Amino acid sequence: MTTLKTTLNERPATDTPFTPTATVAASNVQDAIEEVVALVGGPYQPLDADLTSWAGVTRAAGFDTFTATPSSANLASLVTGETGSGALMFGTSPSVTTDIRPASNDGASLGISGTAFSDLFLASGGVINWAAGDVTVTHSSTMLTSTGRLTIQNGSAAGSLSIGADLNASTVTNLTRHIGRATMPAYDTSQVPVFIWGVDANGTDNNVTIGGQGGSGAVQAATNIIFITGSALNTAGGTLRSVIDSSGHFRPWTNDGAQLGISGTGWSDLFLASGGVINFNSGDVTITHASNALTFAGGDYNFDGVVDVASNTATPAGGSTSARLLFGTTAGFGIYYGSGAPTVSAAQGSLYMRSDGAINARLYINTNGSTTWTAFNTTS
Repeated sequence: MTTLKTTLNERPATDTPFTPTATVAASNVQDAIEEVVALVGGPYQPLDADLTSWAGVTRAAGFDTFTATPSSANLASLVTGETGSGALMFGTSPSVTTDIRPASNDGASLGISGTAFSDLFLASGGVINWAAGDVTVTHSSTMLTSTGRLTIQNGSAAGSLSIGADLNASTVTNLTRHIGRATMPAYDTSQVPVFIWGVDANGTDNNVTIGGQGGSGAVQAATNIIFITGSALNTAGGTLRSVIDSSGHFRPWTNDGAQLGISGTGWSDLFLASGGVINFNSGDVTITHASNALTFAGGDYNFDGVVDVASNTATPAGGSTSARLLFGTTAGFGIYYGSGAPTVSAAQGSLYMRSDGAINARLYINTNGSTTWTAFNTTS
């Protein structure tokens, strides 16, 4: 250090920069700096203004360890206020080995409006969980299972579908539960009907409408509502069974292609309106209703058993037009029955059977198309 001191003390009084005349050993650098500080009479300030003074800075614990080995673990030991643990992450394709969570419940979002993530990929069995299980959507093979009510909207509450909602007069609002379009399975791509499900137009009844909207609203209807069956889910070979066509006819897809009920599982009753027709083979045989009458047309009728005529009518005295069996198109031509001599008006040639008759008074024939009857002679 004597050489350094002498050199510094003997430098010219001019402003000529000082150039050391001797090489200072590296081991003496610290001592040399202390001598310079003593000579200039105060703290040493480097000439480079971009550097900060280290004189009053105490290095944090772990600084030297991190600069020597800059690992993620050593960096975590150096800093304070961090959250989480593990490897240092960067913006391109980072990988994590445990959950990622906000600092507090409802404290952060994934993405923001205008800067959103592109896609969400979940593994098999993945769950989307709202409010600690209040509503969940859980994946299983080819299926999503939702707990709670699920509402799907087309942009407004007036065109939405709620699944799992309580459908009653107090909760259903006018036409709020709909399906806009349902596409048939891929094995029958030629059939793509449209379904609209909703409450009735006044919003008070729990009706379900398929294929259109009731009331005065615009009809959003399918041309046909088609029923298809298949051997199993998502398999080819679906069979067209029946259809409700655009005229409201419910019919099999092909002639003779379906039946109403099966053996052992039949319908309870059949109700037809006034004038209703049961039509066999495109009119080959028909049964047509009129007031208090059924008309059989076409073909022959074979009854294998007892045929009761006016079984609910008591035997009338003198006969009655309500207790008879008519034939052909001639009005009143047929077979009548009753107690006592016949008094009923009938077509000429009609027969009358007397329930209490004696010899020569058991069978009568009408002779004038009115109320005149002549008895057949009988032997007993």
